[in-house]
Amino acid sequence: MKTIDLLAPLLDRGIRNTNFFNGRLLSAEDLSAEQNANRQHHELLGRAGGEGVAFGLEVSVTTDPSSPPDTTRPLLKVTAGLALNRKGQTLSLPDDATIRLVPAEEEQAAVAGLFAACEPPTTEVYQTGTGVYILAIAPSSGYEGKAPMSGLGEEPGAGRACGRRYAVEGVQFRLVEMNINTLAGISDATRSQVLELMNKSKDKNDAASREKLRNILAHLCFGTEELATFAADPFRKTEEGRPAYLAYDALDALRAKDKLTDCDVPLAMIYWTRDGVQFVDMWSVRRRVSAQNKSLAWPLAVDDRRQAEGEAMFLQFQDQMDEMFKANPSELEKMKATSYFRYLPPAGILPLAAKKGSQGIKLVNFASGLTLRDKAILEILAFPDRIFMEGAKLGPLLREAAKYPPIDLKSRELIWTYLVRENIQAIDEQPPKLFQPYLVFTNGQMPFAGDARFDLSYWAYSNYSSTLAS
Repeated sequence: MKTIDLLAPLLDRGIRNTNFFNGRLLSAEDLSAEQNANRQHHELLGRAGGEGVAFGLEVSVTTDPSSPPDTTRPLLKVTAGLALNRKGQTLSLPDDATIRLVPAEEEQAAVAGLFAACEPPTTEVYQTGTGVYILAIAPSSGYEGKAPMSGLGEEPGAGRACGRRYAVEGVQFRLVEMNINTLAGISDATRSQVLELMNKSKDKNDAASREKLRNILAHLCFGTEELATFAADPFRKTEEGRPAYLAYDALDALRAKDKLTDCDVPLAMIYWTRDGVQFVDMWSVRRRVSAQNKSLAWPLAVDDRRQAEGEAMFLQFQDQMDEMFKANPSELEKMKATSYFRYLPPAGILPLAAKKGSQGIKLVNFASGLTLRDKAILEILAFPDRIFMEGAKLGPLLREAAKYPPIDLKSRELIWTYLVRENIQAIDEQPPKLFQPYLVFTNGQMPFAGDARFDLSYWAYSNYSSTLAS
């Protein structure tokens, strides 16, 4: 740390811009220095904006229509999009790309060195065995085209050699293994449960173990287990004396071991076995662009990161439910939440099975072992637990829920459930038209959203309390 006087310029590690003046002889190095200065200015602006995925860059399993499926060399599709890494560098993928998870044996192309701090990692050979991986995008660069050059003092136009015309900024993708056996920051009980579920999920017919594994892995990346201690001990410090809640999830643990770097932006978690890719889960590791720490002492209280993670929890759960619904909708009716999930997001939306042919969960099965209001009458109601809320509350409720912790299904704490008036009213009034009935659930710590309000709620789709006169 350097001590200086007031108003004294502090130039150490400042951005060096080329100083232009008449008569100065410029070289390629001077122009490169000016380009580097501009790049550093842009990176500082990027760091002020935050890190994460701005748009696009969605990941899914794909196949090559020109060749038979090969589980040992799976393909992923990544859509066009834009991201910012922790260094403030923009990572742009202008067109959709197909990624081979097992790289072809090719020589690595020459690198232009535009991202000197982000040296490309060495090419790895990934063994097709059971494992959890993070697909990350990082900056890369290379050269294109040729341009003639001549030595100083030579006759104009007398080209003597060629150099590269363009230094091109681009991206690269890589896999980072999330080794459960050595991953820091998780309890022995959770580690044992994950390894057990990984073993059970080898049975293709055991969908419950595979989905529960996906759920627990996602919450390792949300830091759910670590953050559960915050209310009991908000002053907890690390062995180095730093606040414990600056780093709390599996991605932080990978960064601490330099497996993930500040150059990387995680895009998806992949569970890969000898039978191929079992699932790709984007929102367990994908985050919207969010600002870096505002407070090093109380990050959970004021930082944008936790809000972004709360939004990601909702999207991760809904994606997982949508995939289960598409794969086998009839199985949802038998689903018991505690068999498929360890945690639920602080709020979510569930498709409901109904007598009119709609497929989805049956709440009496899904809620087995959970604490819901009026649970005793679930089986006799046309729609279970008829507590209504107005649709105007739905969006704000889901956004507010991102501030709350996820629902720990082992806690057996109350879970609020609601039907949305507009949804059920449309089903009641227009039976020829198919509407998917759905249920909204929230963490029981959230304020109750089903109170009827005069001149706002509907008589047949509201909730009332009564008092018996003596």
